[in-house]
Amino acid sequence: EIPLNKEVTSRKRSFSSASLTGEVETVATQGEAQAKHNLKLFNLEGDCPLFSYLPMYCQVIAGATLMLVDYIDKVEPTVAVNWDGGRHHALKSRASGFCYVNDIVLLIQKLRGKSFQKMTYIDFDLHHGDGVEKAFQFSSNVQTVSLHMYEPGFFPCTGSLEDTKKGKSIVNVPLLHGLDDDYLRLLIEKIIIPLVDKHEPEVLIIQCGGDGLIGDSYEEWQLTIRGLV
Repeated sequence: EIPLNKEVTSRKRSFSSASLTGEVETVATQGEAQAKHNLKLFNLEGDCPLFSYLPMYCQVIAGATLMLVDYIDKVEPTVAVNWDGGRHHALKSRASGFCYVNDIVLLIQKLRGKSFQKMTYIDFDLHHGDGVEKAFQFSSNVQTVSLHMYEPGFFPCTGSLEDTKKGKSIVNVPLLHGLDDDYLRLLIEKIIIPLVDKHEPEVLIIQCGGDGLIGDSYEEWQLTIRGLV
């Protein structure tokens, strides 16, 4: 059973979409001018439009990810997966890049409440994991690692090497077109694993976006599912 009510609501109050979800539920009762202002304020337009079951959608996505913590402990190594999770662009009070709720940030917060201190988040999506990076920008305990395509004008236009200097435990690996399994493996062996080992995390949180796979409409990277695994 996905926890749709108390836990998701309380954790969204501490980060991501608490005010956004409230806005979705009340916008229909507001005057036109105020409604337009709030839609723009919370970025509920463009690639993040309103739709009828959006509040439930946010709770299902976040609730499914939060459930993973029930299967993770410090004694037995465990792998837990939400196949529909990983909304890494959502910010604290703004939707972004088709992401309305940052379930990854909520997951890390819940893990912290379960006495996990050192964590590493690794993002293999074609796009920079900006929302997660921003949430833990000044944390020494949460390391954020993002391998992503970085070119002028490519969303979200963040994730440069220079951005790495703006926080305590940020690792950005900006890449160009054509990343394949062999080069990804080289990056992991030479860069990612040494940095993760240095951080000594108790938990790894991994986001594997499908937009870098061969056959994706972006046609930027040539990764395979086997290569990501």
